[in-house]
Amino acid sequence: MAQSNTSITSAPAPIVPEDPQVPGAAEAFFKDFRLAMDDYPEEFVTLEIVQVEFPGSFINQGEEGNFMVQLTNNGALDMTDVTLKVQGLSGTLVKTGGAADFDFRQDLTITMESDTIAGGGGVSLTNGSKLKFLAPPGTKPAGTQLLKATIFNWNGSLSRLLNVHSHREEIAPTGTYSNQVVGE
Repeated sequence: MAQSNTSITSAPAPIVPEDPQVPGAAEAFFKDFRLAMDDYPEEFVTLEIVQVEFPGSFINQGEEGNFMVQLTNNGALDMTDVTLKVQGLSGTLVKTGGAADFDFRQDLTITMESDTIAGGGGVSLTNGSKLKFLAPPGTKPAGTQLLKATIFNWNGSLSRLLNVHSHREEIAPTGTYSNQVVGE
């Protein structure tokens, strides 16, 4: 019976980098980033009911008035495609100021005047004519909340964070050229 000379070779050991990547590091970053985006409006946006107008010095039951909603973006992101949900509270009803909008209702969704509301203090009002409200029936005590605005939908842009980073002073990295200079 003949013997076979079979040799078994093993693959070389894998090269392990000095600084191995942490598995899931990108996933953890994006998860944290997404959570930060969810909290962005609460942390950096102010909504105000402004330019409220109604006849006389106090609101009568069933009386119509006008208002706008103002959004101020104090964060680092630019906000785009912002829509608001505007609600009448305590029996107040709302509608847009458009000529085709005849019916008051409990809430409405409306866009902002600016397509992009810049971070760092950008301001925008609700789009179009002033919104309208119909005061509730019956007497309401002082301090009764009548209108509420919340962010319904929005997108964010990282342009403010990622673009326009030129510097006047010299900072790293720099490129230099070195060589010897000899006399003649």
